[in-house]
Amino acid sequence: MPGSDPSTLNYNSDAAPVPTWRWVRSLEWAAGILSVLCLSLMLWGARLPVAAFVPSALGGLIGVVAGGIWIVAVAGEVDIFLAANRPARRRAIRFVAWTPIVLALTWALLHVGSTRRLMFRMNKPAMDAWAQSFLSTPAAPKTSAPARIGSYTAYDIEPISGGVKFFVEGAGFFRSAGGFAYSPSGPPPVTTDPSETFTPIGGAWYVRTVEEP
Repeated sequence: MPGSDPSTLNYNSDAAPVPTWRWVRSLEWAAGILSVLCLSLMLWGARLPVAAFVPSALGGLIGVVAGGIWIVAVAGEVDIFLAANRPARRRAIRFVAWTPIVLALTWALLHVGSTRRLMFRMNKPAMDAWAQSFLSTPAAPKTSAPARIGSYTAYDIEPISGGVKFFVEGAGFFRSAGGFAYSPSGPPPVTTDPSETFTPIGGAWYVRTVEEP
């Protein structure tokens, strides 16, 4: 088209040419890719009873970096938006919007514990079978030997009144450790450790959390 310039965002030959600001587009792509990586790491870390430290911390750091890059890109996008014609403005909005959408989706999924509940439901049949087998053993002793229960690796397995509790390898954030408790007769008995809590997750199972002093 006469007067058109492929190096501009001008979608209308009658409008004034608008710089592409390729560096802004590069920053927006970088922020978007990092936000997806943040989503993946955070959800992977949150699959355990208590979020795993390394993927959660790394995902959080990447999310902060993605947010910072996005802010810089938005600042550069303002000039493009003000100078561009309508098609270019719509394109600019699409580029700007996807990073905060992905980060908001990450927060929402973490808030409802989606990956933790999904993994628990996938492993619940194996966990039920293991717990019933464990309880069928007369006077089952406490053991620190690890045991594979579905996709989880359990350790510090300890019988409780009418059930069993254990920690899950990799579950823990800073000074906390996490696992499960199986108690068909109701909430697990109160212990002398005030830092130990139990939260129902489904069936006779409870999420066990212990905060270290």
